[in-house]
Amino acid sequence: MEQENKRIKAFTHSSFNDIFKSAKKAIHDFAKLLIALMKVSDWDIDQTANAIENSIVYAKRSHRKYTFEAYVARRIMGIARFFLSLRRHVTAATTACDGHDKYCEHC
Repeated sequence: MEQENKRIKAFTHSSFNDIFKSAKKAIHDFAKLLIALMKVSDWDIDQTANAIENSIVYAKRSHRKYTFEAYVARRIMGIARFFLSLRRHVTAATTACDGHDKYCEHC
């Protein structure tokens, strides 16, 4: 726990900015690859983008990529939430049971 607190204290605006830029680039690169694979597989990119977000009118056709980037980002956030809840569950199961933890199998 003490080591985790030290890591949190070391988390600065600069490190957040670096992590944010890296995540943004990773999402962009993955969405770009996804679109390229869909094009090679003869998917209708317009129809696929409309299936994700139906009510958007794009200023330029190339702006459809933002729909895919947003979709990828939402999926990544869902995965992150899952792993955080799993971590809480494991932490609760390995700590002393106080009878009030909904994740504890003993409560």
